[in-house]
Amino acid sequence: MNLETLNLFCEIARSGSFIEGARSAGVSQSAASQAMAHLEDDLSVLLIDRSIRPFKLTPEGGRFYEGVRGMLRQYEQLRGEIRAASAQIVGT
Repeated sequence: MNLETLNLFCEIARSGSFIEGARSAGVSQSAASQAMAHLEDDLSVLLIDRSIRPFKLTPEGGRFYEGVRGMLRQYEQLRGEIRAASAQIVGT
């Protein structure tokens, strides 16, 4: 599991579509489907109920989405802070 996979999951969940989520993340629909299957295998839980159209997140998928979204926001905030700090001119 990596940040790209977590971001892809969020894009799919947000858009409600594997095709749109994959497009937003810059990957193919096939790659997105495979990545979500690997993510579910890694977590040993079904995140997306594909048996209905349009698909829905399972309760575990909804909880995971909320948690990952917050985690990705924190990562982006920290990344910005670190970049800003390294860009400051330091010296005497």
